[in-house]
Amino acid sequence: MDAAPVVDAALLARLEHLDLAIRRLAHGAQPGDHSAARRGAGLLFREHRAYSVGDDPRRLDWNVYLRLGELLVKEHEAEEAPRLLLVLDRSASMALEPRPKFAVALELMVCMAAIALMRRVVVTCCESPPVAEPATFSSRASLPALLARAQSTQAGTGESRVGLEALAGVLPGARRSGLAVLFTDLYDDGLDSLVRFIASRQTEVHVVHLRNPEDLTPPLGADVRLQDAESHEELRACIDSDVRDSWRETLEEHFALRTEKLTALGASVSAFDIAAGAEGILLQLARRGVLVH
Repeated sequence: MDAAPVVDAALLARLEHLDLAIRRLAHGAQPGDHSAARRGAGLLFREHRAYSVGDDPRRLDWNVYLRLGELLVKEHEAEEAPRLLLVLDRSASMALEPRPKFAVALELMVCMAAIALMRRVVVTCCESPPVAEPATFSSRASLPALLARAQSTQAGTGESRVGLEALAGVLPGARRSGLAVLFTDLYDDGLDSLVRFIASRQTEVHVVHLRNPEDLTPPLGADVRLQDAESHEELRACIDSDVRDSWRETLEEHFALRTEKLTALGASVSAFDIAAGAEGILLQLARRGVLVH
């Protein structure tokens, strides 16, 4: 029996009503956003400058010359196509039962990629730990290939690491317009070097922190064996209310420290309960005006 698609046709149809906030980055419409513009003969007027020998006469502003008698050249903005980089954390903690965060993260990544492709935004998807080389999709016609890659992607083992050399061609220069979104549970620091690398390329970085409330509330009254899914270290404990409160407090402190660190590296972080599902999280993002609208 064939496996169910990561994103079904009905959900893809509903995604048609959403758009990416990446367009604000590409057009530089919001204060503080990175501008994708470079000087050239584009569509948007930028400024005047004095005419120099060798300038294209077609760029002279003859209206200014008739009024002021000055030869001024019009500078315009030439917009670069925006790009979206999506990184999926497939480390072992993302697959913890009974409600794996990985399935929600994968569906969410595919949904966001689909929205981008429907809006003619170039999308690159990669996983950490990597499954294969980063894959780039450039149009709506790429949706079947995107879905096929997602269908074959499984949760991994160990810590999250992605090869920065594989992304050097995806983010080749500081003038590239775009946005990077990382889907993770923040259990380890394996994505720190990636965030630092992306931010250094003048690309906006947003981390979607996927939380499972069951991770914070181990069952009471039982002798349990706790295993770190990343390092495989084990701890045996009897879970009473004090132990559970301490566990929850420790995890919340860990998440707060990780969020602070990622923010210091140049990322913004939003946390979501996986019980909302991928579509529910997208709608929450839209209501917050983050990433999608």
